Amino acid sequence: EAPVLWVRASSSLRTVPFAALTLALAAAGPEPTDDGFEVTGPDSLAAMRDIHAAIAAFGGGREPLLFVDDAHQLDDASATVLHQLVLSDRAKVLVTLRADEPHAEAVHRLWRDQLCARIEVGPLSFETIGALAAEQLGGPVERDAQLRLHKAVGGNPLFLRELLHDAVHAGTVEQRAGLWTWHGRAGDAPRLSELVTMTVGRLPAEEQDLLQTLARTELLPMDVIERLAPPSVLVALEARALVAVDHDADAHRTVVRLGHPIFGEVFRPPDGSASSRRILREVVAAFVEVVTNPVDQIRLAEWRMEIGAEIDPYELTDLAQLAFERGNPQLAERLARLALTHLRGVPAARAGVTLGEVLIEAGRHAEADQVLAELTEHDLPAPLLGRAIAARLRALCHALGQFDLAA
Repeated sequence: EAPVLWVRASSSLRTVPFAALTLALAAAGPEPTDDGFEVTGPDSLAAMRDIHAAIAAFGGGREPLLFVDDAHQLDDASATVLHQLVLSDRAKVLVTLRADEPHAEAVHRLWRDQLCARIEVGPLSFETIGALAAEQLGGPVERDAQLRLHKAVGGNPLFLRELLHDAVHAGTVEQRAGLWTWHGRAGDAPRLSELVTMTVGRLPAEEQDLLQTLARTELLPMDVIERLAPPSVLVALEARALVAVDHDADAHRTVVRLGHPIFGEVFRPPDGSASSRRILREVVAAFVEVVTNPVDQIRLAEWRMEIGAEIDPYELTDLAQLAFERGNPQLAERLARLALTHLRGVPAARAGVTLGEVLIEAGRHAEADQVLAELTEHDLPAPLLGRAIAARLRALCHALGQFDLAA
């Protein structure tokens, strides 16, 4: 069995020549020479010879295997030695690196010169993430927790490890009936947040602003992005896979979203904060010019409500109905109640009927009956009155347990 030398590269060592290999050899055994490695002089050939000799001695007459983790962080000198070892058949290497990070030319030449096979590892599947979580926690994981974990980490095993480490310490994972459950949020995991922040690194102000904007809004049409930031900002973020540009077939347009779901958890400003409100004001100003479909209208209405922007009361009623039909009852209720504070007569009745229907769907039948009872006492147009009466009957039947009649 070949001896294995573990080499762990890091950003803190990247500026020090031979640092990654020197530390790996030091951890594996005694220094190869009495004087150690000379890595600071202008001529590094002697250090290269020492390292080659040390790796040969480590192998003990056998060809060693060098496992290099985070090879995109290797210093140029260590990367050069690594390339020379493979080229001269003095060692075999197994290298991991992030494809979206810059790395030393010598590392790139490992597969460009066909010295090593390059295997692209994409996001792990739902089943694999579930198996890794079960292994880390020491038992099977409940299916809903697996789904939430897979969505949170986007198939990234390193993110999963850090998330579960934080969850265990925070008490947001627990075992019930032999299955592990998770009831936390990825954004509340400090080690994971720190890892993501370090991975992304320090960004120029404009790039940071756009990343936070997408973290707050999830995705935006390209038309809106172009109004918020120069093209160079989007190009820079896309090059690092921090954002992705997709085609929305349903809306027939190009949209921009975050490159990984965890970015939304880590970089999203708190709801209601000054930063969040600033972002939404800028987005609303840009979005209002490109609204093309009901989904846009609902999203815009929600953001306008959050920042306290004025909305025409008649528009509130239409938006409430639209939100209800599109499966957003919480927003529909807020819009309908706000409309009722500004409207009177028939327009108010329209908002009231929508509110009653929303409350029925939420199972709040007594509240719905109270709202609808007031409406049926007024002189309303026949179609609206019929709708109000039908809704009230449904509320009363549900309240009495007559579900067949309610249907």
